[in-house]
Amino acid sequence: MLAMMFGSLVQISLWGALFVYLGEFDDLYQAIYHSAVNYTSLGYGGVVMGAKWKLLGPLEAMNGVLMLGMSAAALMAILREVIKRQRSVRPLGQGHCFDKAMGASAFSAILDRAGLEARAYECYAVVKKESDRLLPDPPPAACALPP
Repeated sequence: MLAMMFGSLVQISLWGALFVYLGEFDDLYQAIYHSAVNYTSLGYGGVVMGAKWKLLGPLEAMNGVLMLGMSAAALMAILREVIKRQRSVRPLGQGHCFDKAMGASAFSAILDRAGLEARAYECYAVVKKESDRLLPDPPPAACALPP
């Protein structure tokens, strides 16, 4: 995530440097601000380029939208891989409530509603038993309010 953000900041800075090089801005800060506004497709504020290089704004906006979309796609691919690895750590069909209830597939159709409800109750019973074991009710005296 940080690498992708850093990559976007580098691109914004390069566009800003190009604007300074082309003579559109005297101040690098203003050029980078303008570049960030274009790159993120935020829209123009008080800083506008001259007519000669004005079409660079939409070009940078297209570049920014594509790069931010690529960053989002990369994050989704990473997240999918993490989830896939986490699901592969625990074996399927060995007493895991979700796997038993869903037939090892979260996207399978419910063909046996009564069976699903029975397995869901089994799952609830297992979770309740572990919850009671790990988090026992406090003794009644500890719950009493002071006089």
